[in-house]
Amino acid sequence: MTKVVKNTIPSILSFGILSDVKIFGGIFKNMLKNIQNNLVMKNGQVKIRWNDSYGIDSGWKDISDYSAELLTITSWGKVIYEDKKVIALAHNYADETENTCKQANGIMVIPKVCIIEIIPIS
Repeated sequence: MTKVVKNTIPSILSFGILSDVKIFGGIFKNMLKNIQNNLVMKNGQVKIRWNDSYGIDSGWKDISDYSAELLTITSWGKVIYEDKKVIALAHNYADETENTCKQANGIMVIPKVCIIEIIPIS
């Protein structure tokens, strides 16, 4: 059975814009606690959809008609570290052998407040 963990926190919280607004009170704190307490099994394979920040322009720009959209990323990998705030995926992983230590490369650390959903892969 596939367990899907969804983060229902509005993405605007990912950027800290509403984190101190009292009108939203405990609603968002409880949602954040739910995603933070849903730890995925370490060493499990997962697919994670998450919202990332981006900046593609440099220099001064006319912003009179500026608009922006969310950038949603999909990452796959082996969970090599996780706590209540972040999850780390390795895109390439090698078990320990007689000649080498356990190792990984292509490691991506994702803040949990940015996660939309986590899908374990069997």
